[in-house]
Formats: sequence, C-alpha cells, structure tokens
Amino acid sequence: MNRIDSEFITHIYKIAASLQINRKCFYMISSAGGLFEGQQSIDHTSSPNPKRPYGNLKLHQEKRAIEIFKSFNSVLIYRPSSVFSFNSEFGRRGLINTLIKNIKAKQTYLNDV
Repeated sequence: MNRIDSEFITHIYKIAASLQINRKCFYMISSAGGLFEGQQSIDHTSSPNPKRPYGNLKLHQEKRAIEIFKSFNSVLIYRPSSVFSFNSEFGRRGLINTLIKNIKAKQTYLNDV
C-alpha cells in the first residue's frame, strides 16, 4: 500500500470516528465492466469471473475495500452497468440504447450490452 492509499484510509477512519452514530458503512462504486466479461444473464447472484488484467485488478480492489473496512457495520459495493453510450451500429451499446433498440425490434435480451 502506498502513502496516498494509507492517508486515504486513515482519513476515512477519522471521519467515521467523528460521526455521532453507531452504524458505519463504506459504499464503493466499482462498475460491472471487466468483472463479468463474456458472461450472460448477470444478476445479483452472479460471481465475477474476470478474463483480463483490468477485471482482475477491479476485483482485487473490491476485496481490499472489504478487508480494510471490515470493522464497519457493512461494506457495500455497487456495480452499475454501461448505462450510456453512443448509438452506433458498430461497437458496444450502453444499456439504455440497447433497451430502446430491443423495444423497437420487440426483443427481450441484452446481447449488445
């Protein structure tokens, strides 16, 4: 762990200690990108299975956050999907563009996301 990471963690713990509440939670926004690459029908019960270094590093980061803040009442990790993107025939579409495309085509799957 480098100096900046250590200072950040120390700062989070100082803030938590100064709060006049007993329940302390750490919320992390990670994103689903890279963690579930190649998997289909992802939901809250799906386990990440990274295929590339980027996804492996993200998973490691999430596990470290859980470990570092284990003294908190809970550590919650949010993994939003690719929600927005350009509406292009080529390349990957975001969730909203894919939903609109599928509604127009009367399809019910998200293969493009």
